[in-house]
Amino acid sequence: MKLFTVNIQYKNMKAVTGLSDKVTKQTARDMNGLSRRLTDFAKRYLSGPTNNFNVSPVTGTLRKKTRPLATNINADSVVGGMVFGETPYTGIHVGRRGRSPITIRPKRSMSLAIPLPAAKTAGGRLQQRFQVGSLRDVPKLKRNKKGNMLIMGRTPMFVLRKSVTIPARVHPDYIAELATPFLTVSLKKSLSAYLGR
Repeated sequence: MKLFTVNIQYKNMKAVTGLSDKVTKQTARDMNGLSRRLTDFAKRYLSGPTNNFNVSPVTGTLRKKTRPLATNINADSVVGGMVFGETPYTGIHVGRRGRSPITIRPKRSMSLAIPLPAAKTAGGRLQQRFQVGSLRDVPKLKRNKKGNMLIMGRTPMFVLRKSVTIPARVHPDYIAELATPFLTVSLKKSLSAYLGR
């Protein structure tokens, strides 16, 4: 998912400076730095807390795999950017504003077991004893006042659902909208300083 592109008009550069190749190489170096800055900026939205614009990390894989793109020098532009981590759930958490929420249904069972706080560690991860793919060692079921089926330990551990609907919370278009002005100013300053030497 490319989030920003900066175009340089080569013929104008040649006419004004006569330094086209050097300017292009400098712009590519600057673009590498800007791509890293944009990646760091986007990772803030993958660091929680979960709300309309952020996702709390559970394993941290999505944040770890979010990386800068390699800078490309084309005939009329220098292109950089970043890509969100390629994980099975990237498309669930990352999407444009206004995208319809994604509904998740069970594949191999009748219900999804959604962990409640008692089944999680202090860091928000599922406790190790429940990561075996089966809840047979916690067989007690109970229906609460709202009519939800709960898997019980000493306290409710999981709630059973036929499906869950998850909206996209991290919006590349929003991040690009926020980041583009300061990235553009930064690139202009760098080029001005380089050309002023």
